[in-house]
Amino acid sequence: MNITFMKFFIILNVLFLLISIILYWWRNEKYIMYLRGIRKTYYFAGLSVVLIGYGWGRINNTDWKLIGTMLGCIVFVDLAIFLTPNITKLFNAEFQNEQLLEESLRKMKKTVDHVTLKTIQFNSVIEYSDYHFREKEDPKNNEEYKKDLEEYLSMYNDVFQYDMKVHRIDSSTVEIRDQHMQTILQSFQMWSNIEIPGKQYEENVNTLLQEKILVVEIDEYIIAYSEGVHNSFLIAIKSNGSPVNGVDAYYIISLCRTFEWWMT
Repeated sequence: MNITFMKFFIILNVLFLLISIILYWWRNEKYIMYLRGIRKTYYFAGLSVVLIGYGWGRINNTDWKLIGTMLGCIVFVDLAIFLTPNITKLFNAEFQNEQLLEESLRKMKKTVDHVTLKTIQFNSVIEYSDYHFREKEDPKNNEEYKKDLEEYLSMYNDVFQYDMKVHRIDSSTVEIRDQHMQTILQSFQMWSNIEIPGKQYEENVNTLLQEKILVVEIDEYIIAYSEGVHNSFLIAIKSNGSPVNGVDAYYIISLCRTFEWWMT
């Protein structure tokens, strides 16, 4: 038996299992989703090592004990680690898919519940708008306009404990607007402590101009662009409790337009 090659085989197994364990704890859903592919990759890698060893002369034709040990190790690891079988489900690999389905359904229900709450709060703000603006004086300048807008948006954001930054865009020309948006994105980066590579600022501006929403970090941080008739704003929304998503961005944009309508 070629002891050196067997040690090499064991080291490769340990590395593969270490990467798999890290994936399992770091991205459990991805691990479950791609488990079949991980198993196929493991079998392919293991058999490839055996064939390479045979081709390079590390394994002789008479080393059936070594070959059997290596192949047995591959099968054992698959059953003991990747399938994690129990007495009732040893021959039923479908439980992996059931686990993924249950997890997906739980997340879907949670998402639907969040969206429902956000819709209820958005409608509440709209219904309250008539009373809110009835006693409001018209803002005298841009700074007062922005301050009043922040106060209005807080009726939505505060319920979900979102942190928010609002910046008015200078849209006197297209060039000034685009440059101003890039500058504001840089300030948002400092505020959120989430790095945005400089070369992406122009791409992000184009995304905001076209789609009105920029997802910086899923469930954590989004930027909305509200383009009004008289005033345009970039609004950064950061989660401080409930996950933040595109629904929030669209509602914030709608509230900005509602605010502008009341102010004109």
